[in-house]
This record gives sequence, C-alpha cells and structure tokens, in this order.
Amino acid sequence: MKMFWGLLVVFFSLQVALLAGEIQGEAAAPVGTESARPQPPAREFIPGQVVVQVRPGVGDPEVRALAAQLQARVAGRIPEYRLYLLELPEAAAAAPARVQEAIDFLQKQPQVESAFPNYKAGIPEPLPPISPTKPGGGTP
Repeated sequence: MKMFWGLLVVFFSLQVALLAGEIQGEAAAPVGTESARPQPPAREFIPGQVVVQVRPGVGDPEVRALAAQLQARVAGRIPEYRLYLLELPEAAAAAPARVQEAIDFLQKQPQVESAFPNYKAGIPEPLPPISPTKPGGGTP
C-alpha cells in the first residue's frame, strides 16, 4: 500500500508538470519528430499490479467486475481520485507482457479513464543546506 501512495505522488507530480507546460505555452513537438527526442530510461513497476483511474460515477461494483474479467483483485483504492490498485493472479504477475495486456484491455473499457503499471517511485535525497551570505558576498 505504501508503494501505491508513492505512485500517487509521482502521478500527480507528472500531471502538474504537464499542466505547467501547457500554461506556459510550450508547444508539443510536431508529429513525426517524437523519435528525435532522447527517450527517458524505462521505469520499473511492481509486477502484476495495475493502477486504474475510472470515470466519474463509476463505483466499486463496476471496478470489481472489471477486475473479475482479468481474474484480478482490488488491492487498494483512493476514492477521492477514483484510483484503484488491481493485482493480477500470481501466474500473470510473473510476465510483464501480461500486465500490458491487462492495461490494453482496461483502456478499451468505457468505465476507465486511464490504466497504467504501478510504477516504483522513490523519495529523492534532500539537497544540502545553503549557507547564508551577506549582500555583496562574504559570510555573516
């Protein structure tokens, strides 16, 4: 469950960063030039876990029904953000391709807004303290 909350922090940080880019007027790359950009390294995710954000109005029974279609179980939820953590069966958890199949299935469902792997997230190391300086240089 701790990893789920870490994922939530990363998810919302990404949303804020994307929104900030839109507000500042940064344009998206022209179609066909995406491959020219350096790609970030592949992120690790927890095997067999999928995070699902459902559309407004979708409740627990509908999410449990979707999970049942994948033979998964609902392992956690954050109702305020309509987020659910699904755990696939143990056999499926061993195969990363199975997680992608589950995501592809979920993204095609009308109840689902988005689905993605439960990415591992860490807490960055704190920055060293800054020593105060007097105006014009020097230390106090």
